[in-house]
Amino acid sequence: KIKNMYRYALRSGLEHSLSESLYQNLESLDLRGSAMGDLGVSGLASGLRKVRCLAFLDISSNAIGPNGAANLGRALGGCRTLRHLDLGENRLDPQSAQVMASALLTCPLQYLDMRSNNIGVEGARSIAQALQQSRTITHLNFARNWACAAGAESLATALSHSESLTYIDLSSN
Repeated sequence: KIKNMYRYALRSGLEHSLSESLYQNLESLDLRGSAMGDLGVSGLASGLRKVRCLAFLDISSNAIGPNGAANLGRALGGCRTLRHLDLGENRLDPQSAQVMASALLTCPLQYLDMRSNNIGVEGARSIAQALQQSRTITHLNFARNWACAAGAESLATALSHSESLTYIDLSSN
């Protein structure tokens, strides 16, 4: 019920219609395949700044591009409880990865799924640098991102230098 209400709010631009108590008590939000795009995720990002205990966020398959990712990244920078983030199958690019890498440094993520985007070599390098500094992330799905050998090598190096990272999926790069 909450998921459907949030989908409606995002699609209609009425993210402010959700009550403060919902924002304060929200622990898990699954919006995969909601067709929110950059506009919808920007509304979500605005709401995330109010959330106090969100641990799980799945916004995969939503046509999120660089503008939406930039807004989301800024919101995640202040998030202190998010452990699981699924950004797979969107339209993220190298600049989106750079914004997400900055958020990784302050957000206590354990699981990050960025599969099937267009992040490329430079984006992979940005994520790899952040992974080496993260003390919390254990799982990264980076499959099908056009990272090529150079990007995959950067991520593999991050695995060997990270204190917490135990799993990386680099298939089809």
